[in-house]
Amino acid sequence: HIVTVSVQRLRSARLDARLRIAYFIGMRRLWWVGVSLLAVLGCNREGKARRELEAQGLTDIVLTKSGSSFTFTAKNATGQHCAGDVTIHGGSSLVSQVCSDVCTHEESAKCFAMGLAAASSDPKKSTQYYVTGCEAGHAPSCTNAGVAYGKGLGVTPDDAASFLYDKKACDGGDMQGCVNLAIDYEEGSGTAKDLPSAYRVAEQACSKDLMAGCSASGRMLVFGHGVTADATQGLERLTRACAKDETVACANMGMLLVEGKRGVTPDVPRGKTLLENACAKDNAEACSNLGLFYVQKRLGPIDDAKMTAALTKACDKGNGAGCNTLGYATENGLGGSAPDLSKAVGLYQKACDIGHALACRNAGLFYASGRGTTKDLDKAATAFDAGCKLGDAESCTKRKALPVH
Repeated sequence: HIVTVSVQRLRSARLDARLRIAYFIGMRRLWWVGVSLLAVLGCNREGKARRELEAQGLTDIVLTKSGSSFTFTAKNATGQHCAGDVTIHGGSSLVSQVCSDVCTHEESAKCFAMGLAAASSDPKKSTQYYVTGCEAGHAPSCTNAGVAYGKGLGVTPDDAASFLYDKKACDGGDMQGCVNLAIDYEEGSGTAKDLPSAYRVAEQACSKDLMAGCSASGRMLVFGHGVTADATQGLERLTRACAKDETVACANMGMLLVEGKRGVTPDVPRGKTLLENACAKDNAEACSNLGLFYVQKRLGPIDDAKMTAALTKACDKGNGAGCNTLGYATENGLGGSAPDLSKAVGLYQKACDIGHALACRNAGLFYASGRGTTKDLDKAATAFDAGCKLGDAESCTKRKALPVH
């Protein structure tokens, strides 16, 4: 009996264990079913979210689960980068997103437009966009980067950097960059002065029908700067550019036709008209020359009102030659008013500050003599020094003659 009882108990225990094993296996299956169901639901939500974004034209979608919703990054049809949230609730979905342009070396297509958009509000950021676009090979971005460094727009002015960006722009096929590069070579700004190269890149721009290039190469042909002088070819380019409303070309043509030098047949009436039109369009150089020609009586008797108006406009626009000529007219009582020496010395000083060498000499003479102002040999020395540095040999001579050190 003892053995039988023991056997029965063991069988009972074995049966219970089997029942427990079956129970645990059942629970595990239920758990896996639940997990699988949640996974399926999650995948369905993610798939629906992705389809919703694709329906809105988004690509390169990256979804990240965030609670019952998803955050995402993507690109829209215009290449903007977008970020936002997608909420799936039942059969409905809600998408919120913000899209913006991105300027990187890898995605440089928007850099130029972003630079233009930021130019007035954030010059520093604008220049950064241009630099990024230029480094990625976008030539117009190089042109604007060159201008930014030349003028110090959001960066420290750097003529050498400006020259390098101008050269990249021109080498990359942007003709405005070539015109800017011609100016660099002609003025020796950021590089050695090189007139043949200045003419070459200006002519390159002209050959691509950029009238600013024709204006520059035409002037250089007439004056023989960097190329054998050829008034006929020079006037042809200037005429073509002026006909396309390139005001600088019209101003230069007007000056050449009134002067009648360098192989150009004079035509004063036509030259006067060109200068008047260019001055009316706010070309300061045209206004300055128009006023000077009135003072010199090359346009007939002095027209006081027109002379004064032209010179004043030129001076107000920062043209040193215009201020100097207006100073001369004021000193000598031209323009219908009595001589005003005090006003004249102020105009000479303004022209000198702008960088007009002859005006520095004129201001120095007034300070040295005390005409129209208090005699001040220190100021005279400063003015003569400035004129000397700007290339006026007579200013150098006057400075050495002053009894000051």
